[in-house]
Amino acid sequence: MRTLTRLCPPVFLISALVLVAAVVELRPAMKAVRARLEKRTIALRRPFAEFSPAAMPSFVSTPFPVGIGAEHFREVGTDEIALVCVEPRGSTSPVDWVLLFATYYADPHCQVPHTPDVCYRQTGATVFRMRAVSIDVPGQGGGVLRIPTRALRINQREGNLFLMYTLSASGQFCDSRGRARWLLNWPGDRCAYFSKIEAVTPCNSDAEEPEAQQRCTQALSEALPVLLREYYPAPEDVRGR
Repeated sequence: MRTLTRLCPPVFLISALVLVAAVVELRPAMKAVRARLEKRTIALRRPFAEFSPAAMPSFVSTPFPVGIGAEHFREVGTDEIALVCVEPRGSTSPVDWVLLFATYYADPHCQVPHTPDVCYRQTGATVFRMRAVSIDVPGQGGGVLRIPTRALRINQREGNLFLMYTLSASGQFCDSRGRARWLLNWPGDRCAYFSKIEAVTPCNSDAEEPEAQQRCTQALSEALPVLLREYYPAPEDVRGR
């Protein structure tokens, strides 16, 4: 005992015992805290597959352009996909189509998928212009929501494109993966989900860009209120504990 005391002074032994006891006592408490803070899965109110162009009054459904079909959007890590091709009502141009593409990820532990600028580059396309654009979307009660988006010009062999996208992290919109990750990890929310919404249209020159941006802006401003009102989880089901 004298040797043990010489190697480990009483103060050290007492401190070690106190720490062990604290760990044993804190373990159940930490499990309770972890269980309370862990995000839960939450499903859509309606499947994205039910989204229809009929919900977009300024547009009508049109066939998918040659070389771009639903099969190009299958491998996105989720079965919750809204994919429609529309054109402005009354249009007679073959290149006024807009592809609206939305995905939903309910697993709170999933990684934020790549954004379109990364995805298109991986297919060999060139993203030569990208900028932040805010759009106004009708909100509930006659209000207006300011939605942050990213606008891209894309050159690719199949045809050049203009694209606008926004991200929804548990119901809050942003235009970057870093911001989306921060929102998804916010400890105050009961549930977590991630969604990406994009609108794509042909654009082959600077002169065509304003009209291409207008088509994408109009498509998003008509589709997003419907998604918020009928498809995404209600805010009260996501917030709080």
